Order: sequence, then C-alpha cells, then structure tokens
Amino acid sequence: MKYRGKVEFAQERKIRERNTRIYRLCHWPIWIWVFFLTPGPLTFSLFAHGFHWGNLIWLAAVLLGTGAALLRGRLPGAEPRPYILRFDEDRQIGRASCRGRV
Repeated sequence: MKYRGKVEFAQERKIRERNTRIYRLCHWPIWIWVFFLTPGPLTFSLFAHGFHWGNLIWLAAVLLGTGAALLRGRLPGAEPRPYILRFDEDRQIGRASCRGRV
C-alpha cells in the first residue's frame, strides 16, 4: 500500500535563525512566576496571610532581575537565537550560563 501523504525531509525544512520578540516576551511571565514563588517562607506567607510589603519587595526584585536577563537574552526561552534547532542533532546539552561561563 502506497503512502499518499506529504513527505517532508528534515534538511529541506526552513529553520528560523532568530526568535521573534513576541516569542521572547511570552517567556517572561513564566520566569516571573517561578522566581516569585521560589522563597518558601514568602510563599507560605502569601498564601496564609495574603500579599504584604515583603512580597511586594520580592516581586520588584524579581521583575528587575528577570527583566534585565530578558533584555540581555539570558533568560531561558528568551534567547535571541533558538537554542534547539532540531531534536535529531547531537549537541551537548546545557546553557553557557549553567556551565559557569558568563
């Protein structure tokens, strides 16, 4: 039985060279949420007693830190170029910042 569907070869597929600005911007809220909830005592206080000044200071620090990383292209998912181009590539996994290089 013949296959009648479209056949697409990986080497013929167009690969984007850069991530779009909207793609990069859409990753920012994810990291804001992750880092905002990271400190356990503040998170417990947030859910037990509601939002207070300590949470506000921490949120401001998270916004500044992740915003700076976003603008520099250091926030995961917000890199100027796609990190993974093809899943069949044999590449070393790990970001430069995770290996100690800045």
